[in-house]
Amino acid sequence: MLFCYYEKVNYLFVLYVLCNYYPAACQEEEDGPYHGKYLGKFNSYHHQVSGDVYAVDERTLLLKTNVLERYFNKDFTLVLPDKKKITDIKWFAIYDIWSQNTFGDIYIPEGFEPPTVQNIALLTGKTNAISTSAVEILDAKRIRLNQFVYDGKPKKAYFWVGVGAQPVVKGTKVPDDLDPLRAYKNITITLDLPGDITIFNIDWFSIFDHESKRSLASIIIPEALNVPPSLVKIIPHKNELPNCLQLHRDFQVSWEIFGPQITIQLAGQIAENEYLSFGISGSDERSQMIGADVAVAYIDGYRGFATDYNITALTPCVKVLGQYKGVCKDELVGGQDSNQMNTAVRENGINIITYRRTLISHENMEPAFHDLYSKTDVTIQTSPKEPQNNCFAFTKSKAILGEPWKKGQIFDKTIRVFNTYIGPSGGKKGYQAITGHSSTALAWYVNGLLAPELWLRRGLSYQFRVRGGNDPHSAEYYHPLIITDEPHGGIDRRLDDDFESYKKFNRSLVVTCQPGDPGILELTPNSSWPDIIYYNSFTQANMGWKIHVVDSFNQRVYSRANKSVAPFLLMLSLLIYQALFIV
Repeated sequence: MLFCYYEKVNYLFVLYVLCNYYPAACQEEEDGPYHGKYLGKFNSYHHQVSGDVYAVDERTLLLKTNVLERYFNKDFTLVLPDKKKITDIKWFAIYDIWSQNTFGDIYIPEGFEPPTVQNIALLTGKTNAISTSAVEILDAKRIRLNQFVYDGKPKKAYFWVGVGAQPVVKGTKVPDDLDPLRAYKNITITLDLPGDITIFNIDWFSIFDHESKRSLASIIIPEALNVPPSLVKIIPHKNELPNCLQLHRDFQVSWEIFGPQITIQLAGQIAENEYLSFGISGSDERSQMIGADVAVAYIDGYRGFATDYNITALTPCVKVLGQYKGVCKDELVGGQDSNQMNTAVRENGINIITYRRTLISHENMEPAFHDLYSKTDVTIQTSPKEPQNNCFAFTKSKAILGEPWKKGQIFDKTIRVFNTYIGPSGGKKGYQAITGHSSTALAWYVNGLLAPELWLRRGLSYQFRVRGGNDPHSAEYYHPLIITDEPHGGIDRRLDDDFESYKKFNRSLVVTCQPGDPGILELTPNSSWPDIIYYNSFTQANMGWKIHVVDSFNQRVYSRANKSVAPFLLMLSLLIYQALFIV
């Protein structure tokens, strides 16, 4: 027999292998959420043990029971030890080893098949080169398309699910950032069904083109699939305003117009130190950041903010030749804050911020690089004949992060010259993973490496050849190189997170330069310099990284923690020409 300890020493959940078989009725639950395949109820012998048992997958049981005082009317899961499967055991018991009494047990039916990943028909299409090597239903809310191929030519195609005999316009987008599908080439993707939708209440899955109103490819979802329950937590959210638009699976906006004013509510599943942004495009024809009038909404402690910003350049707000440019508060650029804050609350990890403003504008947490954004034009009919609401419940699952790129390091006692350029920051796998800092769209490259750590030896002279821009009128591309003991310093979008490694990312870049010579920064570290300094941009924060200053290259990491170091600052603003990595 196998013992699985789960409570006090005198109580054991016992798994018996190769024991007698006793049939148990197998039934599916009719109401409530899906918990897995139903095994049956506990047979009760002592202490009024009762409850239901479900098979979550081939190795996991879910108990909905009053077992022991600590777990009275609680749900909890047990994973079988030693890689045992449910099909390897005959029965499961709650057993007291001191009195050698069984309080309750349940028998595993012969031929029982626990929930597992199910393969269904392939997703293929006669147009747009649509194909898959396999389609898997991972659990009640997840679909995986293996080696998915799609040419991305239709402009308004989405992953689409619904009910009925075949795909139709009436359905629901499956979150792929809720943007039209891009091109895919042998990419394996996992899709989460939105809100409270599960695999059991849809009939089909499709790639649906809303411009031509036809399905490009579809598959029928078989009934009563024996799959594991979903571990995704559904977080209900009720919209208080009549109109609601789902901008992203983690971001929705609702609104109501009364007279010349509009009340807007932003709801987003974000971290406590993140913000939501929403506003009017800078163009009447398309979604455009330049010229946009936006609200940046966040909660600081118990206080909410919905600050009015004007966007004049794709960069954080900087002062260029006496004028503020970039994403700046309206008050800094001669305008006024048009937003009137109403309410702000954080519930279940969701920031809900409501504010009011006039329909026509009369025109601190500073926004920087944003992780989520609309990649296509988004239009809103503010005064529909009937209220519109396509929002669904928020869901929360364990984040699966891709492997960050390998961190660059330059540790070479023979190097005296460093070539520095400006290029894309590489998204979450790049600068943010390397430094742990939030980033703008750009970062420093040194000798071809993205924000590497450098090692310099005291007493040796070094030269930095700086190519960071020579136009002080440019808020985006003017970056004097500075070297200080302060780690931070002072938008061309790419799918950087899709690159598996820095090597593949680097090979996608092309160097483009304006004519001229680089600016030269020469320095000789001495004994007064701190052990750690940083190279960065003078105009924008978080573009560079760390420099180690050592006494000898024989010891890579050297500590001078006990040495008092005077305040240190070295800065050079001499730049001759601009070089950018671009696609």
